[in-house]
Amino acid sequence: LAHLAPGHDVHAAEDLDQYIRCPRTYLYQRILDLSGARDDNAYVRFHRAVYAVLRWMGGMVSGATVAHEDAIARLDAAWEEIGPAKHPYASVYRQAADAIIERAVARRVSGTKLIDADWLIERPAGRIRLRPDHVEMAPDGPVVRRLRTGRPPKKIDEDIYALYHFAAAKELGTARVEALFLTTDEAVPVPMSDKVIGNRLEKYDAAIAGIRAGHFGAEPDDRTCPRCPQYFICPGIPTIPEG
Repeated sequence: LAHLAPGHDVHAAEDLDQYIRCPRTYLYQRILDLSGARDDNAYVRFHRAVYAVLRWMGGMVSGATVAHEDAIARLDAAWEEIGPAKHPYASVYRQAADAIIERAVARRVSGTKLIDADWLIERPAGRIRLRPDHVEMAPDGPVVRRLRTGRPPKKIDEDIYALYHFAAAKELGTARVEALFLTTDEAVPVPMSDKVIGNRLEKYDAAIAGIRAGHFGAEPDDRTCPRCPQYFICPGIPTIPEG
């Protein structure tokens, strides 16, 4: 399937995560643009609405006070335009969004600076674009967080945290990497050794190489496959109309 391989040199970290889980799903959703792609995800739209408000706050003059009411009004507008306002669990997402904005306002009062980070990681096979969910310059040093729903699991072991560590070291020199669970407002440290980070980065290198080569084989899994939007057509390839 080399003829379907995309020609771009920059790969979003989340796209590569999907390829690592199942190359065929990556083909369906990232290349063929079938349903289930990132733009349809309520969790992603929730993030976008929240970060629209955080960027607005970040663009204000340093030290300027942000009224809670103004921040929530901004969120109201962003929620209707960007957020998952019509989603069945919209109220749950909105509760989490309100809490994030309230804490952001409180951090601004305390002098904590939030950064809207957009990092490019140079790798032998190509570049990886990583947009951390939350980066703040705390009094005791930078903190890079990935926002998660639900409660903390017994073990946090996703590959993407290797990218967080690698990019944070390059961009910030040193930083704590954490997972922030919105349901309980718990920030859980996610340490990784240099060896583990290196091994995980090699998985991303292999993913980029696989995409370039047009390797989009299916990875059947009894637990995840039934929840895939393309479950009933996999492993077929839809006909692509010419022109």
